[in-house]
Amino acid sequence: MNNKNTLAVLKNNELQDNSYIVFSLNSNKYAIDIQNIIEVINLPQIIMPLTPPFGIAGMIEYNGIMIKTVDICPFLGLPTKEFSVNNQLIIVVFNGNFFAIHTEDIENIVKIKQKELQPFPFSAENLIIKEIYNNSGDIVNILDIAALNKAIDLKKDTKSEVNYAELIPTDEKSAQT
Repeated sequence: MNNKNTLAVLKNNELQDNSYIVFSLNSNKYAIDIQNIIEVINLPQIIMPLTPPFGIAGMIEYNGIMIKTVDICPFLGLPTKEFSVNNQLIIVVFNGNFFAIHTEDIENIVKIKQKELQPFPFSAENLIIKEIYNNSGDIVNILDIAALNKAIDLKKDTKSEVNYAELIPTDEKSAQT
């Protein structure tokens, strides 16, 4: 989905409860309730901390504040792929805490009725997926932003196992965004 179209839809006052933005990552589909989303942006230049915590790919400046760029792959037990300048970040706020979730591609925005959601079939204290949605044969994992926020906080003192400096583009195009 085109980033400009996504932003236009997100800012549309007609969006109501039960709307989710669907994105892809590692050949899987995930969704976030749009009530937690501020904006979708193209991958800007990422500032690398010396020793990033678990799941934190770096920092970006967003509207004059520094916010964390989160790679949800380690939280899901998935391998982290190389980032691309074509990737996007979903800027999220939860309880006053801003962070950006890395995505490979924004797929679309869907309205999902509560009865269409199924509980995730596994349970764990650190699970960041709360429900699943069958979208015409594609399984979409619904992220629990509260659980992700908690997981980020719980892992803040754990050093990242991923060397994001090797995975994040540093070419001229990414430096200009």
